[in-house]
This record gives sequence, structure tokens and C-alpha cells, in this order.
Amino acid sequence: MSHSPQRAALSAEKRRLLAKLLEQQGLARTDTADRITPRPEGVRLPLSFAQQRLWFVEQFAGPSPLYSIACTVRLTGRLDAAALERALNRVVERHEALRTTFRAEDGRPEQVVHARVELALPLTDLSAAAADAREDALAELADQESRRPFDLGAGPLLRGRLVRLADEEHVLVLAVHHIVADGWSLDVLVRELAHHYRPGAAALPELPVQYADFALWQHERAADGAMDAQLEHWRERLADAPTAVDLPTDRPRAARQSFAGACFPWQLDGDLATRLTALAREHDATLYMALLAGFTAVAQRWSGQTDLVVGSPVANRNHPSTEGLIGFFVNMLPLRADLSGNPTFRELLGRVRESAIAAYAHQDVPFERIVEAVRPDRDAGGRTPFANLLLVLQNTPETRIELPGLRMDTAAVDTGTAKFDLHLQVTETPQGLTGLADYSTELYEERTVRRFIDQWLHLLAAAVAAPDTRLDSGPDYVTVD
Repeated sequence: MSHSPQRAALSAEKRRLLAKLLEQQGLARTDTADRITPRPEGVRLPLSFAQQRLWFVEQFAGPSPLYSIACTVRLTGRLDAAALERALNRVVERHEALRTTFRAEDGRPEQVVHARVELALPLTDLSAAAADAREDALAELADQESRRPFDLGAGPLLRGRLVRLADEEHVLVLAVHHIVADGWSLDVLVRELAHHYRPGAAALPELPVQYADFALWQHERAADGAMDAQLEHWRERLADAPTAVDLPTDRPRAARQSFAGACFPWQLDGDLATRLTALAREHDATLYMALLAGFTAVAQRWSGQTDLVVGSPVANRNHPSTEGLIGFFVNMLPLRADLSGNPTFRELLGRVRESAIAAYAHQDVPFERIVEAVRPDRDAGGRTPFANLLLVLQNTPETRIELPGLRMDTAAVDTGTAKFDLHLQVTETPQGLTGLADYSTELYEERTVRRFIDQWLHLLAAAVAAPDTRLDSGPDYVTVD
């Protein structure tokens, strides 16, 4: 699975809209004053709930590239390789998560923050090769770096390699374990790397807290009952919910997953996105809610389920002190959709809107705690409950950074794995919407995933043209082959 280095963040307009929706529903959050504070000296550092899940997976299955995140940073212009290495180590020095390893103490996992970790940037020189061969060799190197497992106990959990393509063209390949970072974190890492690379750059403001402080705060909130009310919401919301969306597959599901995966890009027509946004606004909904309504409609068509749950990753950086941190914050919201009674698209959008608003109001509960509280039946195929089918809408900050004499362009790297059956990412850019499909190659051929996306986009186009047509009637709502 590939991981975008772009932030899954909300624009100011969307923040205002969601705040308005929550207030209208009487679900406005009141716990924002619950501040994260620096930890006292000498305290044991537990793993966050999300980290615990990854740690236990690794103890059971052994090191693998499944939870690696990788990106490339293309550097165009005159590069000072030594200065770049120093800048990377400044970022490591600033963020404890990048100096953290993990161990079991008395049978319990804990974080170990090291006072100093020094990273080297080994150089691979491909400049003597032909142009096509250089790019092929670069792709192979990036693939190798992204798929080389990390050792959680030994570290470091971040590594980089510099590739020289020409005198004024280099590529920095970065790989990091998901247990200490997420997509937002990679954006922070690259931007701070650029800052520290600038000659004479001023020191960045001191970080108010570190990731281990967040993990400790999270456990303290769980222990003092601060999450109980939100947990009760999820128990009620997911009572008797199906644990998976059973789409037909090209191959039988194996008893034990290998998590082999692939990804490919796709496009969403700009005019369709504009019309879909306008339709959503008519109903005080967001573009994501409209996309999700169509997504669940096609999932219902394929699976035959009128009750289904789709996973929705959120940035989970609800406190200002976490916005500039590197760490594993991203959370999963299980969004339950009701497609019973052959609704119109307008009716379905209303149902999805209500479900999403309630989920956003209760998003502080770690997904791992939700699963623990709901206690769903174990899936015979080993799928993560309530999250085998994912849809996410991301906002893209500018990924090009201009420095004196040097330009930095960031791109994601496919790690060749898939944690989920199907994960569709839609990204908002100044030019419109783009998409990326991550899917399990154990289950699907690429053509099958493309057919699902084609049917989804076809249904969305029909929906904006006739939102009051019932989903299971009318030729425009018949999915294409």
C-alpha cells in the first residue's frame, strides 16, 4: 500500500462547516480544553493505543514492510549533501518519535526515547547510467528501501538514502515505520528538513509536547473515564453491525493474508466534483459525504448488503499542540451506512451526513478501543473489523518547496502491500480531484478495481443530474460494465 505524504487535514472552510453541523445536531465537542502537557521526568512511557496494535502485530507476524511509509524528495539544483544530512539530523533531534524504539518490560510494551540518534545518508551514484536506466534504477532503489523491514527494538525507525542522478538532480528516499509516523508526519518532516537546510535558518520554536506525552495523556484519559461517553456511542452505533463489506473477489480469500498489494492513480472529472460539492452544500453536507454516499451505494450493489460499515481515516490532531508533531496520530472512524428501502441519492446523502456528523463528534476514541468495546465476531479471513473497505478525502498542501538554488518535490512510494481489501484515496488539489486506489492483489485484479471506480463515478454523475431518482431504478443508475 502506498502512503501519501500529504496531510489529511481540513481546510478552514470545512472546519467551520463541520463545527456548524455538530452544533446543529447538539454534538458540539466540549472537551477541547483538555490539554496535553509535558510528562514528568522518569515516568514509564506506554505505547498509544494505535502503537500497541502495530507492536502486537509485529510480535506475532515478525518484521515486514506492511507498516512502512515511504516517499521520495526530488532535489533539483545545486545540493550540499552534507548540509542535507545535518538538516535531517536536526529534525531527528527535534522530534522524539524519530529517536524512539520499543521494548517489553514485565510483559508490557513501552517506548524508549533515546537522547541522541545520528542518521547517515548513504549516497548511490547513478549519474553514469543512461537516462532511462537511471530512472529504472531509482525506482528499484526506492522499492528496496520501502520494503526493507525495520527492527522496532533496535531502531532507528527512520532511514534515508540519497541518489545522485546528475550534477544538479538528486533524489532523497525516506522510509519510516508507521509506529512513529503517519502521512501528516511526513509532510512535517520534509518541511522541517527544508527549513534546516537553509543557510543561517533561525531555530524553530520549541515543541510544546512530544508524541510520548500524547500517548501518556491518552492512557490517562482512558483510565479516568473521559472516553466512556464516546465509547457508549460506538457500542450503540455498531451494535449488530456487519464487521466487513463482502465484495465479490477475483480469487478466494486465503486463511492467512500475505498483505500483498498494489496501487494505481485515477482521475475524477473536475466538473463532476464541482457539481457534487454544490449538491452537498444544498444539504449542509461536505464533498466527502457526497463521495461516501455514492461509494456505499456501489458497495451495496456489489455486496448485496444494505447495512455496511466503511472505514474513514482521520488526522486525529484535534489539539493545536499536536499539529506540528511527528508521530502516529491517525485514527479510523467506522461509518455505518443504511441503504435499506431503496433510497434516492438525496435521501442516502442525508443518512450518510447524520452518520458522519455523529462519528466526527466521537472521533477521540482510538479505533482499537472501539473494537475492544464493541467485541465484534472474529472474521474468518482475518480482516480488521469495520475497516476492510476505506474511503478518504485529503487536502493537499503544496508539495513543492523552493529554496535558494534548490527545488524539492515530494512523491509517495508504493510499498507493495495492502492492509485493507480496498482503500480509495481522493485528493483535493488546486486543479481538482485526483485519486489513488490501493487494493489487495490476493483478492483483486486491477481491472476489477477499475470497474468498481468506474461504476462509482458513473453513479455520482447520475446522482448530481437526478438526485431524487431511487438508486435501484432508472437507466442512469444502472452501473456500467
